[in-house]
Amino acid sequence: MAGKIGSDERKPKPYDRYLYAVASVLSQTDASHRKWGRRQTLPGGVPFRVVTAPTVGPQCVTVTLQIRDEDLKSVLGLGDRLALAAGSQFARVYRDLAVVRIEFTLPPAQWREVHLSKLRHRPRSATFGQKALGPIARMDWTTPHKAIFGGTQSGKTTCLADLLISLSRTHQPEACGFLILNPKNDPSLHPFERLAHLAAPVATDYDRSVALLRYALAEMERRRDDRSRIRQRLVVVVDEIAQLTQVRPETGPVLTQLSQMAGGLQINLIVASQAANPGVFGGQGSLAKTNFAGRLVFQLPREQAWLATGLEGQQTDRLGGKGDGLAIANGRVTRIRAALPSAQDYANLPRRRVAPAPLRPDQLAGDRAIAEPANEEDGEPQPWQIDPDRLAYALVIRNSATAIRGQFGGGTPGAMQVRDYATALRQMALKWQRVKRQVQGG
Repeated sequence: MAGKIGSDERKPKPYDRYLYAVASVLSQTDASHRKWGRRQTLPGGVPFRVVTAPTVGPQCVTVTLQIRDEDLKSVLGLGDRLALAAGSQFARVYRDLAVVRIEFTLPPAQWREVHLSKLRHRPRSATFGQKALGPIARMDWTTPHKAIFGGTQSGKTTCLADLLISLSRTHQPEACGFLILNPKNDPSLHPFERLAHLAAPVATDYDRSVALLRYALAEMERRRDDRSRIRQRLVVVVDEIAQLTQVRPETGPVLTQLSQMAGGLQINLIVASQAANPGVFGGQGSLAKTNFAGRLVFQLPREQAWLATGLEGQQTDRLGGKGDGLAIANGRVTRIRAALPSAQDYANLPRRRVAPAPLRPDQLAGDRAIAEPANEEDGEPQPWQIDPDRLAYALVIRNSATAIRGQFGGGTPGAMQVRDYATALRQMALKWQRVKRQVQGG
């Protein structure tokens, strides 16, 4: 598999030094094979074959190899040696199906800018940058919820703007609506305050942000009760989610419920945070959960890499900033660079003449999150204290939390408890009917 790289008969290419670095390091790395029951060291080091010419991405050069499966573990640990041999700041080594790829980060002066206006947009997806291996980086709804992590000046907010611009270009307002939570009033999100896709005014403080989440929770419940309402995708964009859950802890359980239950109802979350720690979702755990299988991770301290990516060995502290990031989907990692939006991208946004109407109190879910169990101390009814009229209505007329709340008033959690209790009674009755038939038949 190993062979001579380069030839005196051809002119050296600018990126040949990365090929020579690979050949030099692998030739000096011990490898062996079994012969007559004993292992013998191979004289040429690790056997390998270069599959294609190096791929030059916006911020790195990728060399693709085929190696023996027994050498995989040792090759994956050669990142620092490869970077040193090539004079690169960072070499990322990973397996991609049947090949091994080595990404050498280019010097910052050689980075190529990626402009959103020059990238193609496709229906039912959002364009946000370019992959290191060449194709355009896009986001779809295969994984319903997305999390974006990155420190200051890493490219996180730029990527969030890319997604909003692209979604508004590829979706009509009737097909896709936005709820934008900007609790810290970041000026980079101000251009979206008159976006035609807004389902409610952009929230620029913590109180309005809580109201928008309560609206999303109520909309989720309305869609669960009446699936004919699912005509428009609702995208809930939350910037600085860690700060929001810290200042307003009641938003943590609401976000958890939306991430667990709303995806199948075409309510999707795109959340962004400067930090990845167990407190990002308040008391309910971190964002590094199966509910957020789609993640975009930019430069972060190494101790936050696992929580942000959900994977071992992702050296997020070595990313170069300025949009240099990793896209994670279903356990696969792709190096990307976020695109730069232009003034014309913002000027072409579909806008409405006036801001959307403020939300009414009857459009919001109750003050308490669904996830919080009812108890006697805070006044919510226990199962044995449920109003008989409400229970009869749920059993006879309509077993819907929205209908119960509309008929009797009160908050969403109480109405949901009545609905769930009525459902449990029905299931119990059906169970004993089956038991009765079996006894009579026996």
